[in-house]
Amino acid sequence: MSDEAAKAIPDRASVQKLAEAGPSRKKTGKVRGRTVIQGVSVVGGFAAGRVFKYQDVFSREVEVYEIKESRIGRELERLDRAIQSVEKNLVRMKQTVKKQVDSSQAAIFEAHRQILRDATLLKEIEEGLKAQLVNIEHVVRQVFSRWERKLKDSTNIEIRERSSDIADIGRSLLKELLGIRGN
Repeated sequence: MSDEAAKAIPDRASVQKLAEAGPSRKKTGKVRGRTVIQGVSVVGGFAAGRVFKYQDVFSREVEVYEIKESRIGRELERLDRAIQSVEKNLVRMKQTVKKQVDSSQAAIFEAHRQILRDATLLKEIEEGLKAQLVNIEHVVRQVFSRWERKLKDSTNIEIRERSSDIADIGRSLLKELLGIRGN
């Protein structure tokens, strides 16, 4: 083992000290300049390595910046390009699922396209942009999050189930606006 690799592995006493803190007290700590993340053990021992921390696009920090009124048109153009791109992806997915699974399962992608082009939703985004004068990503996240919450809070189970569709489309649109590729 190289000296560099050896330095990356915390000594047993440091790991034991963090483990004794218990999951309810201390979840992270610093050991030799490294962040140690404590989790629930499935198998005895410890592991050292890279951690991938997934953070949903709705919950991660999105830069919010003010725009001038003269920039509204450009932000709406960005939104339109993102909608077109997401729509193309939905059409492609619909065709793939239709071929590989069946047409009834592919129907969800048509429903997602309808949500994406919903006039009330788009109007709310445009009004939010004009009222707040901030970047379109921020407004899209606000509006889709608000719609998702409204549907989740419904007493009608069928409407509550649609909240995940709203969230899926919002995520796709937000990823497109932020330039995030892949799933």
